[in-house]
Amino acid sequence: MTDLSIETETIKNSLLSIITKIPDAIVNFFTDHWSLKPLFYLFSIIYIILSMHLPVSIYTGAIYDDALYWSNARLILGGHWLGDYSQMTLAKGAGFPLFLAINGLIGTPITLAIALFYLFSCGLLANTLRVFGVNKYIVLILFFAMLLHPELFLTHITRDNIYPALSLIILSGVIRLVFTTKQKDIQLRSIIPYGLIFGLFWITREEGFWIIPSLLLLVLLRVLQLKQQKLPIKEVSYRFAFFSLVSIAFVSLIGLTNYYKYGKFEVVDFNSQAIKKLNSVDVGQDLPYIPVSFEKRQAIYKVSPSFAQLKELLEDKAKIEANAGCALYSWTCGDYAGEFFDWALRDAVANKGYYQTPVLAAEFYNNITKEIATACDSGVIKCRTNPLPFMPNITLTQLQTVPEKISEAIKLAMVQLPIAATGGASEEPLDQLQRVRLFLGNPSTIFAPIEQRTILTGWFYSTTADWIVLNCSVNGITVKKEIDRIDSHDITETVKNPTANHQGFLIDVSDYDNCSIAIDTSPSKPLLINSLVEQQDTTLGFGEKGIFHIEHIYQSYIYNDKYAPSKLKKLLGKLYKLVMPIIVPLGAFIYLIYFFLIVVKKIPITDIFIISTLMWCLFISRIFITVLVDISSFATINATYMLAAFPVLCLAAFLSLQLIFLKQEKLELINR
Repeated sequence: MTDLSIETETIKNSLLSIITKIPDAIVNFFTDHWSLKPLFYLFSIIYIILSMHLPVSIYTGAIYDDALYWSNARLILGGHWLGDYSQMTLAKGAGFPLFLAINGLIGTPITLAIALFYLFSCGLLANTLRVFGVNKYIVLILFFAMLLHPELFLTHITRDNIYPALSLIILSGVIRLVFTTKQKDIQLRSIIPYGLIFGLFWITREEGFWIIPSLLLLVLLRVLQLKQQKLPIKEVSYRFAFFSLVSIAFVSLIGLTNYYKYGKFEVVDFNSQAIKKLNSVDVGQDLPYIPVSFEKRQAIYKVSPSFAQLKELLEDKAKIEANAGCALYSWTCGDYAGEFFDWALRDAVANKGYYQTPVLAAEFYNNITKEIATACDSGVIKCRTNPLPFMPNITLTQLQTVPEKISEAIKLAMVQLPIAATGGASEEPLDQLQRVRLFLGNPSTIFAPIEQRTILTGWFYSTTADWIVLNCSVNGITVKKEIDRIDSHDITETVKNPTANHQGFLIDVSDYDNCSIAIDTSPSKPLLINSLVEQQDTTLGFGEKGIFHIEHIYQSYIYNDKYAPSKLKKLLGKLYKLVMPIIVPLGAFIYLIYFFLIVVKKIPITDIFIISTLMWCLFISRIFITVLVDISSFATINATYMLAAFPVLCLAAFLSLQLIFLKQEKLELINR
């Protein structure tokens, strides 16, 4: 019986040994026979070509977003920092304007600059993961998954474009400074660039705190691992502290620059206390996405003389109707939706002359805060506090949408929602649009409506000798335009008329003019040019006895499914839509199994497990902050606001797959 038990144990150990060696055998086979460098180069080239050829939209009218960034960048490049102080100067961080200013100095197309920046971040993180033991094939797949993610190609120029790259560089830096064991392998000076990037990250978007809990968890897990291995932890503490100091120093430098220029030490003008007090007023029914409703404003005007100064401006019907929230939430029409109230408030305060300096603006907002607080304390109006900073009151209806919003955000992250081929048409006025293009290095862009032209070539023949004309709507007025006859090549046999040799046409019209083709002497229904764009090499009956033949149609702004970069982006979208629902659940399952083994079987905490934990926590944090803003202020569950989540989810899923490559000693621990 004892011999049988020993024999069974021997067979069991042998099988475990064989199972353990299978993954290594596969990896070693490919390691010995294949070089992966060409694939890294190939993916990089494809990414750069796609990034350069997928056109972006230029929204010159986005004064609170896109246009604000390049306006500030031009001022920085001109040596004026952020220009004269106004309600817009410190409304958003200076991170992206600094990036645009540097690019403006170099003169490269902005799409190329952003693509190279992101390519660098993916390469840096891939190299970091390889150094710390991730299988080289998983690193290659990760590089592909992060770099060629279809949602990460630009549709317009906004600060979110550089957010994923900043995030990946920070992750690479923190992993290096936390996991490098020997002091000689990482000097303090090598941490400085990562600290500076984290500082840039912090002033690019205002919700940078979402990354902090995950980074602290990473450090904590690493400390626990070092204690488990009975290794010193002071080096990790020193490096992380130095990294933090460099970041704080960079952000402080921006604050000092603003103090020197405007007289107040701050990076972004939040007006948080005033907004918080305005949101806290509890009058009437709370309506979703209307933080300070008309009814609330009427009550506040009565108790706050400072706020009452803004009444005429805030209650301007044209101003209220112009806010874009109405298109998103129909029930908010006729009032300010979400963040649009904050912008309306800024504009109103500026109109009253309080944005001459930051100190003057701060005093005015402080007066509003104090006046509302006094009214609340005395019971003149009812107020309630919100534990979430900067957030308006959230109704039960909004809270009930949380599961649906989380599901929608996860579907978006897993590429299960439609992918936008590109942005909309660029915006006029044309002279301003051209100046922006020039400043941005003339990237490939979507044309503005006035620039969009359709060119048709073909021929028209009628036995009644009729000819075609154009009827165009120019500024609301119908204008008739003659169409010249040109050589129609050899159509005599087609129409059975030996003299029909001058029946050709070349029509070049602006889509802005909404033109149609008509026969001057016939009541026939005109042909709308916009409806002919898919009629390449087509012959139509037109008029009583006419033949209208289209040879070629060319649209000067064309961007559709027939465009090669668009086809490739769609193909990538189909690939990710197919693969992500398999890889993400599988990666999560493997991670949970490994977590269970750590807790129950007490197997060692590995570097890959800690890094995987970091990625999953980051993804959850990004989903949390996105959903929180979406249910409280404005729509954020879209590709733009979720950009940083896409590569993080790829990292979490694929790094968890690495956990299946268990070494022999780990299996033995499990067995015991």
